[in-house]
Amino acid sequence: MKNYTEHEISKLQDNLLLIRKAGGWSADEFGEFIGVTKQTISNLENKKTALSKTQYIAIRAVLDYEMAERPDDEVLISTVNLCLNSDELSDADKKKAQAFIEGATKAGLDSAAIRGGLVALVGAAAAEALVVPVIAPVLLGAAGAWLAAIIKKKK
Repeated sequence: MKNYTEHEISKLQDNLLLIRKAGGWSADEFGEFIGVTKQTISNLENKKTALSKTQYIAIRAVLDYEMAERPDDEVLISTVNLCLNSDELSDADKKKAQAFIEGATKAGLDSAAIRGGLVALVGAAAAEALVVPVIAPVLLGAAGAWLAAIIKKKK
């Protein structure tokens, strides 16, 4: 089993609100996915409580599952990859990209326009982070498959 670092957990907590919004979920919906309340999601996003390893694993399983189920949702996939998987971008570039994603999503831009805007905004270094193939959620092995099955049943 993978040993998750504090850096990875912190990175997810720092970007949880943006990722949740990019996925189009309310705090209540997202909380249901991982088995917590809307208030818990709010507390995690506002850093009133620290994200636990168990919560981290549950959230990553949900994100991996949703990206596999929504392979055409470039906004969600790009946001997750930019926020969690890209170490090539500076924090300043990530903040600019995050602000752009939030604004573009609220404005109703389509995913191709959002992706193009992100590449233009943060430069060529973002291209690889934004165009990552979507792979089935095998990251967590049996635990990920088990959680994915539960989520599918709830839908």
